[in-house]
Amino acid sequence: MLANMLNKTCTIEQLTVTKTSIGSAKKTYSTRASGVKCNVKVMTDSERDEHAKRTVIAIYRFYFEGTVTIDNSDRILFNSQYYAVQTVYNVSAKDRLLHVDCLLID
Repeated sequence: MLANMLNKTCTIEQLTVTKTSIGSAKKTYSTRASGVKCNVKVMTDSERDEHAKRTVIAIYRFYFEGTVTIDNSDRILFNSQYYAVQTVYNVSAKDRLLHVDCLLID
C-alpha cells in the first residue's frame, strides 16, 4: 500500500546555524536526504489581506515512510519549490507513516 501511495520524490534539507565573524547568525541548508519517496496534498488554504495585498496561506501535508528523518527546522524541496516544515506527526502504528505539515516558501 505505501509503495502505491508514496509515488513522488523530494529532497529534505537540514538547517545549520553558524556565527559569522561579527557574531550574527548565518543560516544555511544542506541536503539531509534526496530521492525520498513521498506524496503531498493541500490540506487547507485561505486568503487574507496583508500589507495592502491579498495573501494566500496554504498548508501542505507530505507523507513519508516512518523511517525518514525530518525535523521542524528542515525544509522540503519538491517540484522546484521549497516548503518549510511546521509539524511532524508519526501517526501510524509501528512507525510506518509520517505526516509532515508544511508552508510553501515564497
